[in-house]
Amino acid sequence: MSTPVQLLIVVLIFSSHLMALARFWRRIRTRTLPSVADFACASLVLYYDIGLLLEVFGWYENSHFSPLLEADAGTLAWALTLLVAAPWLFRLGERLFRGRRVHAVPEDLSRLRPSRRVLFYPLISLAVAPLGILGLWWMSSGEAIWVLRARVGMALGPLMLVLYVPMYVLAFYVRQADSRTGWGRLYSTLLVGAGIMASCAYGQRTAVLLPLLILVLFGTRVSMGRVAAGALAGLVAASILLPLYKWQFAEQEFRTADLIAKTVTGDLARAGVLRRAIELSDDVGTQVMDYPFEGYVYAGLLFVPRSLVPSKGQSTARRFTAYLESTPVEETNWGFGLGALEETIVNGGLLMALPMLLMIGMAMGILQRASSAVPSIAVPTRLAALWSCGYHLPALILLFGGMLVVALLLDWAFVIRMPRARHPQTLTGDLPWNTLLAPRPGTS
Repeated sequence: MSTPVQLLIVVLIFSSHLMALARFWRRIRTRTLPSVADFACASLVLYYDIGLLLEVFGWYENSHFSPLLEADAGTLAWALTLLVAAPWLFRLGERLFRGRRVHAVPEDLSRLRPSRRVLFYPLISLAVAPLGILGLWWMSSGEAIWVLRARVGMALGPLMLVLYVPMYVLAFYVRQADSRTGWGRLYSTLLVGAGIMASCAYGQRTAVLLPLLILVLFGTRVSMGRVAAGALAGLVAASILLPLYKWQFAEQEFRTADLIAKTVTGDLARAGVLRRAIELSDDVGTQVMDYPFEGYVYAGLLFVPRSLVPSKGQSTARRFTAYLESTPVEETNWGFGLGALEETIVNGGLLMALPMLLMIGMAMGILQRASSAVPSIAVPTRLAALWSCGYHLPALILLFGGMLVVALLLDWAFVIRMPRARHPQTLTGDLPWNTLLAPRPGTS
C-alpha cells in the first residue's frame, strides 16, 4: 500500500501533466490538430502516469527496474522535479521558437496538384504494392516472426527502412484534402494494408500498428472519441501480438488481461527506468557514456559511417543497457527503452536535465512552425513527439525522420505550391517548405 508521501508525489505529477494536457483536449474538442508540444505532454502521461498508477495499486512488476515510488528521498525529489517541470519546459521551448501566435482552424490540409494527380496514384501504387507482396511472401514461409526478422535484417541491412515506405506515404497522404474524398478514403485504406503487409515480417509491433493509428488519428477530423478508441485499440492489439512477436511469450498460454498487463509494464511504464537513470547520474557529467552528450553526438551522426568519425560513439540506449547488464557495449545488440528525460540525465547529468528539456521544447517549436508551413509533415512531427518520452533520439530519427523526409519529397513533387486564400482565422500554413523559417505575413 502506498504511503501518504508517495500518494502526494503522484498527485503532484498527475496535476502538472493534466493541466499541461488541457490544451490538447481543448483542441481535440474543437476538432483542431494539437501542436507538437501537446503530443509531447500526452507522451508524458502515456509513459509515466500509467506506470505510476500501477505502482500505487501494487501491480507493477518488472524484473529489470524497481518501482520509482520505492526509491530514496533524493531520487524521488529529482524525479518529481523532472516530471512536474517537463511539460512546461516543452511548452515554453515551443512558444519561443514556433513564431508569432496565430489562431487555429479545424483543418489545415494541402492539396495534390491537379496536373500531377494523374501521376501520383500509379507511381505510388507501383512503389508500395511490391513491398506489401514481398512482406506477405516472407510471412508465407511459416517461420516464427523473430526468426524472419533476423533473416530479413541480414538480407536487407540498412535498406530495411524501405519496408516503411507504404507507411510513410500514408502519413503524407492523410494530410492531403484528396484523402477526404470517397476514393481518397479507399486509397488510404489500401495504403494501410500495404504498410502492415510490408512491415509484418520485420518483427516490430510498432511498425505493424502505426498505419492503423495514423489513419484513425490523422485520416479524418480528430475527435476525443477517435483518440480514446485509437489508444485503447492500439494497447489491446499490441498485447495480442506479443506471443507472435516475442519468443518469450510464445511457449506459454496467457489471458488477454495478462498480456495487457505485461505490455503496459514492459512497453509503457518508464518510471522505473527514470529511477535507475537518476541513480546512475552525477550532478554534472556522466557515469554511463564515454563522454558527456555522447548519445546526442551519435544521433547527430547516425548516418555517417564510423570509419569517417571514429569518435561517433554509441547510442544512449546501448550504453545504458550494456552498463546495467555488465556486458561489453560491442556485444550488446539490444537496448532498454528510455526516452527524453532519461537520455538527458544519462548524457549530461541531473543539473543539465532542465535546460536540455527546454532545448527539446525549442526543437518542438521549430517542428511546429515547419508543420504549419507544410501540412504534409504534420504526422511525423506529432508522432515523434508522442513517442519522445518512450524512445531515445536515434530511434525517433530512424522511424519518424524517414517519414518526414519522404513527406517533404512528396510535398515538393506533388503538392500545389501556390498559397491558398487566407482567412483571418487560418493557422499558418500555405508557404512552401523552404520558407518555413521566414516571417509569416498576416499573423498576429
